[in-house]
Formats: sequence, C-alpha cells, structure tokens
Amino acid sequence: MTERVARVVEIVRGRLDELGDEDLLSVGVASKAVERALGVTETTARKAVAAALETDALVEIGHKQRGLILPWPADVTEPPEVWVTGSPSRHHFYVTEYRQVGPELTKTRFVFTPERLKALMDLKLREQGVKHAEEQRRRDVRDAEGAAKEASAWAVLTEQRPVLAGLLRRLNAELKEQQPDAAVWVSAKVHPQHGFIGRATLSVEMEGFDVLERVLRDGLGEEQG
Repeated sequence: MTERVARVVEIVRGRLDELGDEDLLSVGVASKAVERALGVTETTARKAVAAALETDALVEIGHKQRGLILPWPADVTEPPEVWVTGSPSRHHFYVTEYRQVGPELTKTRFVFTPERLKALMDLKLREQGVKHAEEQRRRDVRDAEGAAKEASAWAVLTEQRPVLAGLLRRLNAELKEQQPDAAVWVSAKVHPQHGFIGRATLSVEMEGFDVLERVLRDGLGEEQG
C-alpha cells in the first residue's frame, strides 16, 4: 500500500467514524472528502479512492433496485433484505427497513471498512432473528388460543349433543387418515338467553372428496366400545 493510498484509507475511515451505525458513505462523498483533505482535483481524488478500494482496507458495495448487494456468508441461506435510501443532492444515504420510492440512485455505490461492513450485516441478522422470534411468538399465541377455543367448543358440544359430538369426532378422524389437512371444525357455546348455539364446518380438499363420499354413502357404522 503506497503512502497516498494509506492516507486515503485514513481519510475515508475518519469520515466513516463520523456516521451513525446505519448511515452510508457513498464513493462520491468519500472522493469529495479526499479532494478537500489532500487539496487535489476531483479526478485525482476519484482515482485515489479507486486505488484504495482495490486494497483489503476498504470495500465497495453496490445495490440493485435499492437492495444493498452484501457479501453474505454461504451459511446465511435466507439473508435479510437491506434497503438503501437517501438524497444524492444532500449526499446523505442510509439503510432503511423497507424499500422506499425516490431517485433511483443507479450510479451510487458505497464504501465500507471490512469491520463496518461486518457490523452492519451482524446488526441486520440480529434484527431479523428478533423479528422472526416475535413472529413465531405471535403464531404460538394464536395457535394456543385457537386450540383452547376449539377444545372449549368440543367440550360444550359433547355436553350438549353427545351423540353428534361423537359422530363428528369419528368423521374427523377418518377423514384425517386419508387427508391430514382435512378437518371438522366446531363452534359451540351456551348463550345465557338463547341456550345452546353451535355450528359444524367441514373442510376437505378436492382429492379427499372420495373419502367423504364413501363416509356419507356407507355411514360411519357403530362405534366399537
């Protein structure tokens, strides 16, 4: 690394240190910083930054339709989407959670130090992990609430209409043997004024119609005790 390139790396690192964790430094803004610091022409500054980007000290990152093209490790099979936005006229760019409308930024590329690039990717992986964990927690809560509601409905139906509840349970079991996604859903409660209120809903895909047809045709038979 030549003395000129080392100085450029130092200038760019200093400029990066001034930014927030999710702010981005464009190559153009970095070149302007080098131009001012070294007192060279714009063309010379751009060439100096380009030379620095050919070393291991700095990394150049582009984007496709505002999605940063980050060098995710091979073990990251589902990398998070990292979007970029900002104002070229104000020379201010930053990472955003969602893709935003605005100038295309087609010619804008960004410069990182290796450690800053890794820190950004680690941050986005952590955020994705937190997001996925929260989504799973909400799914678990919904599943638990649904299971409790279903169990309550079956309990009410069994108490109020034991014969019907038994037939529906057996129908549900027989359908599921052939088609796991098939189900008999029940909704049942005892209203303080109107008494027992219930509903049964059958859910079966087209390929399970032959099973349903056989059950309806032949009957469920007598329950074996």
